[in-house]
This record gives sequence, structure tokens and C-alpha cells, in this order.
Amino acid sequence: MVIVLSFGGAIWFVARVVVSGVGPGAPYALALMAVALGVFCWTVGTTRERRLPIAFADDMPNFIYRTGPYRYLRHPFYMSYILCWIGTSLATRGVWSWVVPLVMTAVYVAVARQEEQRFSLSRLSGDYDAYRKKTAMFIPTYRPRGADEDRR
Repeated sequence: MVIVLSFGGAIWFVARVVVSGVGPGAPYALALMAVALGVFCWTVGTTRERRLPIAFADDMPNFIYRTGPYRYLRHPFYMSYILCWIGTSLATRGVWSWVVPLVMTAVYVAVARQEEQRFSLSRLSGDYDAYRKKTAMFIPTYRPRGADEDRR
């Protein structure tokens, strides 16, 4: 489902560029997409040795990442996707360019909540609850160095 929606969103983005041209926010879009790519690559590097289950899988979690981008966000992959979709809107013109980012953000929030529900039902529920209380879902918060020793 996410692949189909993403493919449709990419077609929508191209159609918006063809119909309405590139908007004045294009430089900001490129910067945002660069940040999204950076977060994505950082997350791939962090999860390379121990792969995560695919979205919508029914697998019960058996580990929690707390390193790399997971020190700041519980769902860095989804955040990178959301940033990229917002970038597509900034790159194009008009209110309609925000349809896909809104739909895709809703999908990623739903998937993240589903994954967190599985954590709450797993043997890791207590550990994940503590992690959840200290770590933002999508928007990182500043924490001074040494404030969370258990994250190292």
C-alpha cells in the first residue's frame, strides 16, 4: 500500500511541476530533501547490521535501537520520508501540492503508531515505554550531552 501511494505521489509531484512549474520554494525544497536524504542514510547505516521488520509486518519486536538517529527520533525513516514529501510541496506551486504530503504523513503516523502498539504488547514494553518518554516520535528535541546516559 505504501509503495503504491508513494508511486502515485511521485506521479502527482511530476504532474504538478509540469502543470504549474517549479515554485519559489524550490531552493528550500532542495535543502529539505538533502536533510531527508541525510537522515535516511544515517538511519540505513545505523540499522545495517540488524534489520528492522518491514512496515505493516506483524513481527513482534525483539530489540530497540537507541543509537544514531534513534537517539533523537523513534521513527527516523518515516521522518525522512515526510521531509521529502514536504519538499515536493515546497518545490511546486499551489494548495494542491500539499495533498500528497498530508496523505503520506497520515500513513506514516498510522504505521508508527501500529509499530509502537506492537512494542507495548512485546516483552520490551517497559523498556520501550521508557525510551518513548525520552525520545520524540518525529520532531527531535534538544537534550544536553550526558542528560541521558542510557542512550550511549
